[in-house]
Amino acid sequence: MKIFEPILLGLVQGLTEFFPVSSSGHLVIIPFIFKWDYIPVYYTVMLHFATLLSLITVFFKEIIIIIKSFFIGIFKKSARKDKNFKLAILIIIASIPAALAGFLLDKYIESFFSRPLFVGIFLLITAAVLVIGELRGNFIQKNRYSGTNNLKTENLYSSQDNQNYITKSNINTEKQQINYLIAFIVGIGQAIAVLPGISRSGITISFTRFFGIK
Repeated sequence: MKIFEPILLGLVQGLTEFFPVSSSGHLVIIPFIFKWDYIPVYYTVMLHFATLLSLITVFFKEIIIIIKSFFIGIFKKSARKDKNFKLAILIIIASIPAALAGFLLDKYIESFFSRPLFVGIFLLITAAVLVIGELRGNFIQKNRYSGTNNLKTENLYSSQDNQNYITKSNINTEKQQINYLIAFIVGIGQAIAVLPGISRSGITISFTRFFGIK
């Protein structure tokens, strides 16, 4: 690689990681556009590791609280009622399908990192899932909230109450929160998102929106 190439790839990874547009897909498209050699998968993983470090830096306090609640809940039954313990379990459930897919299908998945045509198709699939998920989510919320004007959203991600990190809606009608089944289905979406061009954040958002999660 020339020095310009990793700088551009790093910028692309950093700018696209936090949007539902598949950063890994763009790491395939950029070499295709500039007629560079395709970067190996381990290089893509290292670029993702860099953005993981930035996420850990930003959410360090929240991560520590969730991990602490998880281990306390393992040994103390009463602590399992804590919302952070449940959140930890939901994260684990949602991570299992992707871990299995990466472990069992690694060679098959790796072949797509040098096939920009398939990446383009996967990007179109991501776009379609985003649109369908949002339309479905809006439809469910509209039906759920119809007939009530008493809608109050309470965000528990606050400095005043740093022991609770699940956002909930206090309304007169039925409310929907993430449960174990939804977490597992989101995990299946995460497993699909190991393909370059299928956005992990996009799949997570859209699959939860499909169930009416705000």
